[in-house]
Amino acid sequence: MDGYDSGAVQRAVQEWIAREREGDQPVVVDITTGTKAMSLGLARAARHGGACATYQLPRDRAVVCLTHGRRELEGRARIDWSLVLSGYAPLTVPLAEVVTGPARDQVDVELLDLAATALGAAASGTTGVWWDVSLADEEGFLTAQERPGLVLTFDDRAVGLAAPARRRRRTADGPLRDVSPGAWAQSVFAATTHLNVRCDVAGTVVALTRPGRDVSRAGELVDWIAQPAPDRAPGLRFGDPLYPLVVEVDPENGADSSGTLTTDASRL
Repeated sequence: MDGYDSGAVQRAVQEWIAREREGDQPVVVDITTGTKAMSLGLARAARHGGACATYQLPRDRAVVCLTHGRRELEGRARIDWSLVLSGYAPLTVPLAEVVTGPARDQVDVELLDLAATALGAAASGTTGVWWDVSLADEEGFLTAQERPGLVLTFDDRAVGLAAPARRRRRTADGPLRDVSPGAWAQSVFAATTHLNVRCDVAGTVVALTRPGRDVSRAGELVDWIAQPAPDRAPGLRFGDPLYPLVVEVDPENGADSSGTLTTDASRL
């Protein structure tokens, strides 16, 4: 059939439903694939047959039925993160053991490991750890500051950890150069966008920096682009994927004054 003719799709699906129902036998129709016209035709056919048409709200973990209203989901969805986190691979050892050479100067590996360890220890559920494999590429690492170096997964949620270095290279064998506060802020937002494309409202980014460094430009950039609500609650949370949380981490003891890294992300 013509996938761009919603009426043709509806008629064909109504005939299929009539054949498959066999009395009270339920039929499930996936309306999330194909063209918009196909989705519309499928939904109309299902409704014509007295079926429920539902859609999910990932942000609120709920299902909305056009007939019966909203229903909260029980438990958490199981995500195949390997399909979502393209460019990342599972990590079972500290990042410092797999990132070597000049790549260690592009992102702050020490802060990434400290934050991942703290968030993993604070979680009451299972934590998955994924690393940006470009950090092991002899050329790809040069843009690693534009992506979360690590992504921690908690059931159906993901926390990206970004730690752009304050001094980094422009070429693989070039000298280290200081990074301005504005350039650091741009890297943080690029990392935020990178995760947002993959996870949307199910993901959030924590940008890590050492105490005493100027992060005001990052805050200004976040407020300008994300336009947060005046009453936005502080701390780690999901639902605002374009709002990274900037956290100072003391490498001497791994502590952060905001308490972000002691949050149980499994309960969010």
